[in-house]
Amino acid sequence: MDRKSKSSLNSRELSGSEKVQKVHSSSEFKDLETYDLTNPDYKIHDLLPTLELINQRFSQLFRHAISSLFRHNIDVQFDSVDSLQVGDYLANDTTPDIKHIYKSTTLKCSGFMAIESPMLFTLVDIFFSGSGDSVNPKRNELTTAEIRILLRVLKAAADKQTEAWGSILSFKIKLADNYNSPVSTLFRSDTEIILLSQFTLQLGSQSCAFHIVMPYQALEPVREKLQAFKFAEQDPQWQRNMLLGLMQAPLEVSSRLCEVDISLRDVMRLKPGQIIQADVPPNVTVKVAGVPCFKASVCTVQNSLAIKITKKLHSEEVEVYQHEEKEIHE
Repeated sequence: MDRKSKSSLNSRELSGSEKVQKVHSSSEFKDLETYDLTNPDYKIHDLLPTLELINQRFSQLFRHAISSLFRHNIDVQFDSVDSLQVGDYLANDTTPDIKHIYKSTTLKCSGFMAIESPMLFTLVDIFFSGSGDSVNPKRNELTTAEIRILLRVLKAAADKQTEAWGSILSFKIKLADNYNSPVSTLFRSDTEIILLSQFTLQLGSQSCAFHIVMPYQALEPVREKLQAFKFAEQDPQWQRNMLLGLMQAPLEVSSRLCEVDISLRDVMRLKPGQIIQADVPPNVTVKVAGVPCFKASVCTVQNSLAIKITKKLHSEEVEVYQHEEKEIHE
C-alpha cells in the first residue's frame, strides 16, 4: 500500500497550494560553520580543563617517583589528552609497543598503560648499575628482570594516578598479573571511544612516549564531578604547597640604628682611624622589604647588638610613618 501511494503521488500533478516551494537556498548557509559530529574529540571538550589539570599533577608526581626509584633525573612531560576510537589508536605505528592492563574498581572500568621498549631496557640497565647507553631492539618477550622493572614503573604510575585524581574523586588502580594480555579484549569493537593521556619520558638524550588509556564510558558516571571541579575550590594540597613555598621566600629586614648630622668640612677632614660618636636610639622601626612593619627596642644579646620586637604596626600607622618620612626627605 505504501508503494502504491508513493507512485500515485509521483504520477499526479501538483497544483496551487500543493506545489512544493523551496524554502532555503544554498547561498543562505554559505557563512555557517559546519561541525563533524563523528569526531569523538567533542565528547571531552568541556572536560579538558579538569583532565589537563589532573594530568599535569600526575606528571609532576610520577617524575619524582621514578627519579627516586632509579636514582636518575627522569623528566615526565604531559603532552595532551584526547578522545579517539580504539581501532585508530591500536593501528597507529607510533603507539608504544609494551602495553599492560589495569583495572579501576572505583570507576568500574579496565584500561591499559603503554611504554616504549627501548626506554624500559634503558631503565633496566640503569637499575642494575649500568650506564643506560645500550639499547636492545624490540622483541615480543621480556625477561623476568625486565618484567619486574616494568611492574615497578607501572606501579608507581598507578599510585600517582590515584593521588592525582584523589582531589576530585576516588580512582584506585590494580595492575593485571599478566603483562602479555591482549588489550583488544578490553573493548567491544574498534569504534569504541577511549580517553588517551599522552606523556613523554626524557632520560638524558633519550625520550619515549608513555600513554594511559581508559574507556570514555568510564567518565560518564562522574562527568558532573569533573565539570563542577572547574568552578569549585582547587586542590587544597596544592594551595598548602604554594603557601609553604611562598613563606620560604627570602626578605630583607632592616632597621636604622644610627644617624648623624655632620658638616661637609668635617667629612673632608675624616681620616682612617677616626671615630664618629653616635647615640643609638632606644626604639627603632623595623622594615620588611622596605615596608615598615614593626616597632622594636635596641638591646644586646651575648655581647651582640640586637633588636627586640615590641609592636606590630597596623596599616594606619604604616601610612602615618611613610607620610612623616616623606616630609622629612622633602
